[in-house]
Amino acid sequence: MKIELDINTIKNFVSPAGASDPLVKVIFLAEYHRTLLRLSNLNQKLQSESPDLINRTKFYQSFELVKSFSKNAQRKILRYPSFSFWLDTAWQLVNRKAHILFPEMHIKFHLESFPKFVLAMATYDNIENIECFLYTDHAGIIAIAGTGIYLQHPQHLAFQRLRFVTTTNESFHIYTDGNQNLEMIQNEIPHLNNGIELNGFDSDLHLGGRYNLNFEELTPTSTIKWLSSLEEAWFWIDSYSTLLASEILIGVQSLVPVHSHAIDIHRSQTFREIPGLLVLSWMSDTSVIVEALVHEYHHHKLNALLNLDPIIVEGSSEAIYYSPWRDDPRPLSGILQGIYVFQAVLEFGHKILKTDIPLLQEKRLQQRVYTAKKQLLTALKVLKTNAEFSLIGQGLIEAIEENIDRVEPEISQTDKQLIDVRLKEHQQKWEAANPNLIETQILPIQVSIDLANNDNNTILNQSCKWLGITPNIDLRPLTYLRQPFDPILETLVAVYHDRGLKELEDILKETQLGTSVLLDLICGHTAYLNHDYQQAAEFYQSCLEQHPNAPYFWQCFMFALRHLNLLDDYELILINLDKLVANSLEVKRLIRQNSNSENKVQMMVKLVQTLVN
Repeated sequence: MKIELDINTIKNFVSPAGASDPLVKVIFLAEYHRTLLRLSNLNQKLQSESPDLINRTKFYQSFELVKSFSKNAQRKILRYPSFSFWLDTAWQLVNRKAHILFPEMHIKFHLESFPKFVLAMATYDNIENIECFLYTDHAGIIAIAGTGIYLQHPQHLAFQRLRFVTTTNESFHIYTDGNQNLEMIQNEIPHLNNGIELNGFDSDLHLGGRYNLNFEELTPTSTIKWLSSLEEAWFWIDSYSTLLASEILIGVQSLVPVHSHAIDIHRSQTFREIPGLLVLSWMSDTSVIVEALVHEYHHHKLNALLNLDPIIVEGSSEAIYYSPWRDDPRPLSGILQGIYVFQAVLEFGHKILKTDIPLLQEKRLQQRVYTAKKQLLTALKVLKTNAEFSLIGQGLIEAIEENIDRVEPEISQTDKQLIDVRLKEHQQKWEAANPNLIETQILPIQVSIDLANNDNNTILNQSCKWLGITPNIDLRPLTYLRQPFDPILETLVAVYHDRGLKELEDILKETQLGTSVLLDLICGHTAYLNHDYQQAAEFYQSCLEQHPNAPYFWQCFMFALRHLNLLDDYELILINLDKLVANSLEVKRLIRQNSNSENKVQMMVKLVQTLVN
């Protein structure tokens, strides 16, 4: 059967369609195939760039042995979250060229740990005489990835090197370094009735300290508490959306318990590089756990889609945008993730409210649904204003908007007003903390000049053509980043060293200040490269008049001042750069007051002295 992922079929991806839906199945299958491809590519890269390393670590032999196991065994173990983490770490090391520069260090030991997944596949297929060496963790535990079992040293000895040999009855012969037989205690990892594991025993799922997480070590008492809450949460999900429940069973394999930093704050998280893993803290309120499961599963679902389509094809990747769910600035990809998962939470909450089942906290759920819809509308405005989408992305966003529009929360006017005030205060607090990232600075800026000014329009077009750039180049990152990549300067430096800037100077000589930030920047950089620092300062000052919130323009201006031997003024800007950016509105006001100044550079220097003294 042929399955098309296009602008129409993607709309079925927004609401739950169930585990049997062809598109849902294909997207998660493609994610697994991507894992296989990354493993194969890792082997090829190591073979070509460091063959001695993979022979000494026996990685190549283990890789070849994987092919001998059944497809079910391969899928079971290589889809397991700890293998995804192992593979991601391997690629991080290779991308840092550790296999070439430091072959005897971390990457050697990492590759030597790969056979543990071979051991797990042999256990699944019940194949005997597969041998590997494993180390106990800090608690004397060795978890056999993806098999649902873990072994514990009888004396709980940490970091002991042991030799494992598989048998035909799904058990092992285990030997110490002295070749003495060791009987380890075998335990089963707790599972929910639906098959998802509650895994507080596999240290590989603690993600190597990469994230700031305080993992919970399960006891018999806490395990009962966890399973009770999770089974109740699962009953809610399965009762209100069997389609969603069946999807979650595809996308989530392991729930890993963590501690929250506060008793009244719940924590949950997923990771794009580790599909199938969900960490969460315990909460007595079942509805919180329900929302976390719905929320985090949809991160996995969207991440699986993002392996096939980027969704966002244009827009800054910097963390500079307002999110109604966060106190910190977020990248557009984070806004997209928030929109996708919270529209799912909105739909699920609305579905609960529409049933006839009595709810103990119906008013609270109504407030939650209303809040989610308001936040979604705000986030969609930010995303659509600042991003361009692929065709698949367009279909996805349209379907999300339709989903949101179908929800009409039933809530009192008083509750609406209270929630509206709280959401407005959140945005105002964010704007106060990020004055250089407020809406006027993250929307598209004017980079081309007034078309009525034919002289300057001709200059801009001619200079851009000569440099081989487009007049519509996106300069937004230069207006909010402290150390942005400046494509104009990079191009000018390359041309300067290649053939000089004399022809460009002739094109620019009649330029009028202040008609285009792009033209001002080209003129300022050209003058600076040609050591005409007075003219450079004048054009950089013009950039600042248009964007006094831009730390980068302040830096350009102060370096021109340094070359003009205005060292005190250079240092004054350097020391007070953050203060000048934060007071950009006051800078604009002072500029307007002194708009008739003949010497704009001197005027800007005095303005700085006024602001910081």
